[in-house]
Amino acid sequence: MAMESRIVDRRKSILSLGIERVHIAGSDYVLQGEPKRGGSCLVYTAIKTEQVGDTVYEHRVLLKEFYPLLGMGQTAGILRDQDGSLQVPETTRCSEDYKRNLKRFQASYGMMLELGRTETGAEHTTVAVSMMEDNGTWYMEEAYDTGESLDVFVGKWQLDLKDFLNVFYRCLEAVGRLHRLGYYHLDLNPQNISCTRNIVIKLIDTDSFVQISRLSEYKVLSWTRGYSAPELESAIRSPEDMPYLIGPWTDVFSLAQILCWYL
Repeated sequence: MAMESRIVDRRKSILSLGIERVHIAGSDYVLQGEPKRGGSCLVYTAIKTEQVGDTVYEHRVLLKEFYPLLGMGQTAGILRDQDGSLQVPETTRCSEDYKRNLKRFQASYGMMLELGRTETGAEHTTVAVSMMEDNGTWYMEEAYDTGESLDVFVGKWQLDLKDFLNVFYRCLEAVGRLHRLGYYHLDLNPQNISCTRNIVIKLIDTDSFVQISRLSEYKVLSWTRGYSAPELESAIRSPEDMPYLIGPWTDVFSLAQILCWYL
């Protein structure tokens, strides 16, 4: 079992090279920012351009690039080329750690498709569009609305306590509905919650979601220091006890930490 610590992160993003336009699997994307990093991927906001006849369409998307943290933050020899692509050594590509992370990344796409077919999933999670292999790695494209991560949203609109509690209540509702669908988030923090001006909540970073009925099968759990519940570490050490250690209270702990973060 492995747990993503997210303490040391030496990964170079595409934007760090000054590259804004990338071509992936026949589509063009203009990268606008890197709002967050996950244990298995780098996440970019982007504009996807598509031409149909003489008309060019633009879509705002989230673009996840599979670039896992391996071995307590080490890159395991994965290098970023000057053109933005990734070079993954064959020994790394064949390692159990890399394959386990890739399997989880690809499985999250299928889970998003399944969630997107439900009312709760369509309302409170991002919608999966496609999974692509190119430039030495894998990418996942997700439809993205006009929301902003909670940390950005709170700072931008200077929310007072009353307004923040209104947003927080909506977060509680969204997480409760996710639980009733049969999933835990396990990595709730201000970067993993998106909020629009009319208080529509999206729970992002679906790579961290776990299916409640399959808890004992997970080999990788995502977490964020300062927000994730302490029982996650105990669950990693005793995977046979995971169904008993992890529950709705695990996400509730993270929500309480978010409230403390605001206060």
